[in-house]
Amino acid sequence: MTNCIPSSDVAGIKEYFDKQVGKPHPIAEFFKRAGDVLPVALKFWGEAEVSIPAASKGFTPNHRHYTVAYRFLNPSAPLFELPDVLRMRRELKLDEEEKDFLEKVRAQCHDVQKKHPKLANWIQKRVALLDLGHPSGPNGDFKYALKGNQDLLYAAQALAIRREHSNALALADKVLQQSLNLAACAVHYVFTKEACDLTANLMLPVKETEVDSKTLKVISGCARYDRNFDKAKELWQAAPAADTKLVILAETAESDYGGFYVPMSHGEGGAVLPGAPHAFKHMEASAVLVDDLPELTGFPGSLRTAWNSYVAHDIKDALFLSIPFTEKVDTAKKVRAVLNVNIGTSNAGWRRAYHRQWTDKATDAAWNPVELALRALRLKCAILRENGQILLDSGRIESDNLIESHTVKLLEQRQ
Repeated sequence: MTNCIPSSDVAGIKEYFDKQVGKPHPIAEFFKRAGDVLPVALKFWGEAEVSIPAASKGFTPNHRHYTVAYRFLNPSAPLFELPDVLRMRRELKLDEEEKDFLEKVRAQCHDVQKKHPKLANWIQKRVALLDLGHPSGPNGDFKYALKGNQDLLYAAQALAIRREHSNALALADKVLQQSLNLAACAVHYVFTKEACDLTANLMLPVKETEVDSKTLKVISGCARYDRNFDKAKELWQAAPAADTKLVILAETAESDYGGFYVPMSHGEGGAVLPGAPHAFKHMEASAVLVDDLPELTGFPGSLRTAWNSYVAHDIKDALFLSIPFTEKVDTAKKVRAVLNVNIGTSNAGWRRAYHRQWTDKATDAAWNPVELALRALRLKCAILRENGQILLDSGRIESDNLIESHTVKLLEQRQ
């Protein structure tokens, strides 16, 4: 949003909020302190005595709803969460139903946004927490499609063992595409029921020396992987050197980002790039909205300029959500892949992607299809390795006990 303060700039938001947003009338705090024991008449700030009913007409309920909204939007720590808002409802003696109460608080928040459009990104991000909507679970069709993909993967493994590599690769590709589509749909179900353009891709961590544009072309069979790899190399020229890249090794048919990568570069203070690098390092989902771009704090100004230009000219979506998928290696957790879901619209439902309460649910919903996609990709890379076409191991680890690990071992024994 033009001229809006980025929601990631909490210091800038706090400075504006403290100076420009009106504080709630203290009468609301009076009601909070007084509880249910109130005198028949009160004298407010040297004014004439008024009865409680008269005061109530002037100061409730709107002033109390505004008090809640003001505290909820206030960027000063600690930030209020939904339980804090509901606690204020009880303390301020607001007796309406929870749903009605939250709707009135949201309305007050939107009024603040109308008066202070520079805070629009921050307010929309915060208001997303007040939504009482519940995520939809996968329906019968989803589960049926997932089971079908599992059967196809078993068939691809059998073909690989019989050394029918061409057919095995074609079937593994089909499983990969369909599983990523299912993962994107599962994430969509969590955040909104509104239809929207949706694509997905899968990023894997690889060492600098393990992958190049030639390798990507072999894995994908698509020229765009080569092109996007070179585009990424140009974009990240000013980024600090990194040993590891997160590379898009698979994507849905409608996506056009295959081959693109993001370096695991560290800026000042240990900062990492937004999106997939943040998800990879912190093991939590990271949403990037094109109209609310995070500032690349700690990185060179030339990189920030290049990043903003790339988003403006090359990103066709309204937002993308990066979700890490982990596994346990010995006693430690390790991110094995990052699912990027690209969304063509930034309606209010997708603003929930800023909040872990929702992204944790999205991660759970997408877990099984992403697991299948990873297994299909791992099988595909195993076949290409056997053929001497690539060196990339696609993140396979010795502790894997998935069925295709046995397939991989059989392939290696037959070399």
